[in-house]
Amino acid sequence: MRTMDYETNRSFNDVGVYWTVDATGELCACLRTVERRPEVARVHLTDLVGNDHDRDTTVSLDKRVSLI
Repeated sequence: MRTMDYETNRSFNDVGVYWTVDATGELCACLRTVERRPEVARVHLTDLVGNDHDRDTTVSLDKRVSLI
């Protein structure tokens, strides 16, 4: 697993992630989409507050590694 900051292109080594039940369902759906559709490289989860991004998460799988 790699967690990174896109602005600096640097990895985070120590991260805590807290998900709501609804967000976990969205994450699972995103992972299934990326896993099942080889043409999809990544999926973005974005929370909007008004017209502004509040949080943005990108989900991608390293398809060179076989999944169990």
